[in-house]
Amino acid sequence: MICRKCNIDKPINEYDSYFHSTQQKMRIRKYCNSCFKEQKRIYREMVRQSKISQPVSPEPATIDYSNNPDYYLCVGCNQYKLLLVDYYLHRGGKPITKRCKACQKIQDQQRADESKRENGGSMMVPQKPNIYFDEYQRQNTFELMMLMGYLYDEGTGIWHKPGVKEIVNGQPVFLKVKKRKKISRPRIVNKDLINEMIQLRKRNLTYQQIGMKFNLSDTTIAKYIKEYEQSK
Repeated sequence: MICRKCNIDKPINEYDSYFHSTQQKMRIRKYCNSCFKEQKRIYREMVRQSKISQPVSPEPATIDYSNNPDYYLCVGCNQYKLLLVDYYLHRGGKPITKRCKACQKIQDQQRADESKRENGGSMMVPQKPNIYFDEYQRQNTFELMMLMGYLYDEGTGIWHKPGVKEIVNGQPVFLKVKKRKKISRPRIVNKDLINEMIQLRKRNLTYQQIGMKFNLSDTTIAKYIKEYEQSK
């Protein structure tokens, strides 16, 4: 396997493996152990040097990383950062985005907040009442309930509506509302309709399938076909 840093073909045991959190499986690094350790040593040295207080200088020394392949310029913070450490990488070793991990996390959070603001809050719904995942969800819930004529009781945390839902002894009580009974009109079944049922039955359709076609129950279909056969 050829190392992407030193371009030397080395055996597989010269490379470390790691668990890829996105792909949920083990993968082998594209850099050999020697190059990877050297890269970490350079990074630790940079961190150590950054913690050492330097004397005030009118012209502080700056390091040019523009031609260094181990560093990449972040468009978020406009700083050169280590490619292997501070960026999310593709399989080929190139960065997935032009932002470092820290800047990408900030952008993702901003996009999530914007999505919640436009969609009226989180799409997840809590199981318990009066529990909200964010303020946008709470605000839109209150607006919708008030538009439907409901009132919120701060003491009990119960939504109530006069004539529909009342609060009795601190508990919600739904009032009895008379519902209009649906009047079902029986379908007129004649000889032609029964013949059509028999033809469908001969085509191996079930009683339930035939009943769905004529808006009748499967037992009714079986009854009509049986009576017709007995009358022959």
